[in-house]
Amino acid sequence: MMVRAAARRVIQALRDAEPAPRHRQCRHCRHFDDDREQVERELPGLLVLSSGFGDSWGDAGLCRKHQLMLVPFHTCDAFSARGASPEQDATGGY
Repeated sequence: MMVRAAARRVIQALRDAEPAPRHRQCRHCRHFDDDREQVERELPGLLVLSSGFGDSWGDAGLCRKHQLMLVPFHTCDAFSARGASPEQDATGGY
């Protein structure tokens, strides 16, 4: 049951996600973690799901805000630039 709910969240997030202007892409967000080793330490076994013949991880990462694995070229309303101050976060950053 939990797997279905999680799958629905992922599918909905991907449907809602839109390619973003380069400066507001997930890859530049403080919530996006594409450090494979760190994510694997926190989610043991995740890399077991990777392809034995290629890199199925690609440049995907973990969104720590939404707890989803995502590709880095989308954005959402929770975007927060890496290194932004709390005041910038409250006003949208730019």
